[in-house]
Amino acid sequence: MLITLVDTILNLLISVVPIFELKSKFHEELEYILTSYSIVSSDIINFKKVVDIGSLELFIPPDQLDTRYNYDFTNINDNKRTFMRGNFNYNRPYGWKRFALKVLDKYEDNTWFGAEGRKNEQHSTQNEWPVCYHGTVIYNCRSIVENGYLLSKGKRFRFGVGIYSTPDINVAAEYSLKFAHKGSYYIVVIQNRVNPKSLIKISKMKTNIGEYWIAPTGDDIRPYGICIKKVL
Repeated sequence: MLITLVDTILNLLISVVPIFELKSKFHEELEYILTSYSIVSSDIINFKKVVDIGSLELFIPPDQLDTRYNYDFTNINDNKRTFMRGNFNYNRPYGWKRFALKVLDKYEDNTWFGAEGRKNEQHSTQNEWPVCYHGTVIYNCRSIVENGYLLSKGKRFRFGVGIYSTPDINVAAEYSLKFAHKGSYYIVVIQNRVNPKSLIKISKMKTNIGEYWIAPTGDDIRPYGICIKKVL
């Protein structure tokens, strides 16, 4: 069985290893991955390096990335300023590094992204979509970037069918599985825009964790950035 997984997730530079040896060294991170790929104890995995995490390209093809719009929010705070996107509060991803995806001219127009007519960075533009976040695991990033969010991949719809996200990156982070790299752990969250006309809000009172936003279809939510944060 040949599985292409970025070696930095597992922090391995080996080519073929018995599966039980991998589980003994990386139990917490691998358990989820092994189950996802239906791998059993008798299988042998051939690991192939895809990209160096030092560039943080997350094994996403370079033509999908737009480095002009990368932004390091690690040591930034809002100084009590309010930011708006789509006439919703934009909770910027403070403490994270955002790697931009190439989305300009990808859809029918760029209005959803607020590409033109912004008075300043704090203001929204007409018909712009608000910002939301979706916690995930690192090896799901490429599929989401290339194919968007697919309802067919959803497993739990606690508050109704749709793609779940949140306006709070800290809430989204609760659904991100950490991965290891060079002795440290990181988590990944996808930054999106969501169609305000179809958006369904679920209050924190109901979720007991934070506000959820539900997009009825994959067409109602569009990824535009990958946020990475070091947690250890």
